[in-house]
Amino acid sequence: MPTAQGFVRYPLVPTKNRIATFCTKNNYFLRIYTWRFTSLKRMIFIMLNDLLQTMTLTTPALLFPAISLLLLAYTNRFLVLAQLIRELNQRNNSGLEVVVKRQITNLRRRLHLIRSMQTAGVVSFLLCTLAMLSLFFNLAQLGSVMFGLSLLALVLSLLMSLYEVRISCRAIEIELESMQ
Repeated sequence: MPTAQGFVRYPLVPTKNRIATFCTKNNYFLRIYTWRFTSLKRMIFIMLNDLLQTMTLTTPALLFPAISLLLLAYTNRFLVLAQLIRELNQRNNSGLEVVVKRQITNLRRRLHLIRSMQTAGVVSFLLCTLAMLSLFFNLAQLGSVMFGLSLLALVLSLLMSLYEVRISCRAIEIELESMQ
């Protein structure tokens, strides 16, 4: 049945084989896929393959400002943490109290987490750059994989950041307990 755009669209008709036709629209063309309900993995693979091949050089470039701002925020967290450790060292050199010991273990854990967050952010930045480089050399599949890995590294960095925020809230609770 013709439509206004001139493409033929097939309705979802249940048949003996349970065949259905779905349309996927990309930026450049309209493809019609026919598949069986039992081959959902194949359909998803075809659609992802089309999406991977239509990725342009500007797609990974969208992450550069976000990653740069995250790295700046992580560096600020690290600097504040280093300053806090120096203040604790100057305040109590002899006879550490229980509260200060709890703070030190908390600070050590946060320090390791911030280092891991920065590492994951830098890896994300490097993978994003490699994705752009491979897309520049017309290696779309490799560029798409690199971009996907970059997104995974960024998600990992954000999850570690969330965990670090929870630890810092516990540190504040320790300080409030000592005030009471």
